[in-house]
Amino acid sequence: RLRVLDELGATYVLVLPPTREFFSLSPQAFLQSVFANNIPASLHVGNDFHFGAKAQGSVATMTSWGALRGMDVRGYELFSLDDAPITATRIRGLLAACDIEEANKLLGGPFALEGVVESGRGEGRDMGFRTANVTIPSDLYSLGEGVYGAYAQTENGKRYKAAVSVGGAPTFGEAAHANVEAHILD
Repeated sequence: RLRVLDELGATYVLVLPPTREFFSLSPQAFLQSVFANNIPASLHVGNDFHFGAKAQGSVATMTSWGALRGMDVRGYELFSLDDAPITATRIRGLLAACDIEEANKLLGGPFALEGVVESGRGEGRDMGFRTANVTIPSDLYSLGEGVYGAYAQTENGKRYKAAVSVGGAPTFGEAAHANVEAHILD
């Protein structure tokens, strides 16, 4: 998401801490914690945006709070596809169900995972096929377990066809630590 926002020309992105304490703040405390003395000129959110403890804060709450501080809040209708709004929750559900084709429609392009290749157990090499092992943090892990046809792309932009295994490696039990393993074909 950060890379896409950068490519779209965002000059500043604030990443909120995903802690229980932070998300249990009242709407007013939430807004004060997020913006403190750095009130943006405008804020653009979906009309269904809710925040604060028990999602009590709404676009109207934020609009009132922002008006007192010179912040213009704009709420927008969500894009829809197949008579349902396109939301991150909907996309994560499709990915968890291994419905990559439908998720890609909602994303407007191919789903991608990114990570640093790390040393693995070596079993793939011993069996004649090496894998690029990547551990995706659990809070970013949304793809359902399975084996996928994919492309692996290196930092220099080269793309290769790959078979990608997502999830645990039951054959190796506790020895497995990477949750994504890509075997670059040919």
